[in-house]
Amino acid sequence: MNCFRQASATWRRYLETKLQLPLVLRSFGSVAAVAPFRRVHTLDATDCEWLDSDGLSLLPATLPALQRVDISGCIRAGCIRAMVEGFGPRLLAFAQDVTPKHSTTVVTDVTIESLAASPALQSLSLTLGREVRQPRALEKLTGHRTLQSLALNFLEPNSSADFRGPFGLPLWLPELRHLHLKTSPGRLQGFQWPQGPAAAVAFSTRLRDDSHQSESRFPKIESLTIDDHTAIMQSGLKTQFVFSMACAFLIPITVNHVGTASDIDEALPWVCKLFP
Repeated sequence: MNCFRQASATWRRYLETKLQLPLVLRSFGSVAAVAPFRRVHTLDATDCEWLDSDGLSLLPATLPALQRVDISGCIRAGCIRAMVEGFGPRLLAFAQDVTPKHSTTVVTDVTIESLAASPALQSLSLTLGREVRQPRALEKLTGHRTLQSLALNFLEPNSSADFRGPFGLPLWLPELRHLHLKTSPGRLQGFQWPQGPAAAVAFSTRLRDDSHQSESRFPKIESLTIDDHTAIMQSGLKTQFVFSMACAFLIPITVNHVGTASDIDEALPWVCKLFP
């Protein structure tokens, strides 16, 4: 028995000092319980029902090597400002999405504003819904200098009379490589696919601040992935838009799913590629 206890203690010390694999937070009872794992780079807190905003604020000091955090499905973790400020330039990746177990989104305007101020963020995945009050909230991310991967899941927005949706995208992301957009079949559209050639051009370009010349909205984009579930006819994903994006960005466009309002009849997943 003593040999077993010694072996267990040795193994635990090894894990605490050497483990760099993702740490699953819901296996523990509190943030303090993970304090010994000081070399962990990635934290998976998916569906961790006890994690709240106070617990989030403790993560930067508790796990000094932590760089990547996924709090998808953490319905009590609504405020992340203290956590993001605590990480400073250490935070490289962050995700806060809905899950099959928890379909309530808690991302707010303050969430986006806080992440926009994260100076070294490279990867971001968010689900936007009723708690985001400003349709142009994502414009806070405009000009972010390190963001390379952006995944956005648009649920039904707030139905209040003062909400002038749908949500818009960041106006310009100079380092973005990968963009993933997902829409829902709700009555109110969180995101509306551009309709017609002029709208497609507006989606892919922006006017420079210092002139009337246009430039690519995402100049380093390498891939665009689409999961469309739109059911409202005037907002559906159109074949013409996909072709326009493939031409504008000179990248493959991958369509994994189309809603009932789409005119796309290609076999899915469809990879639209209009260049050699």
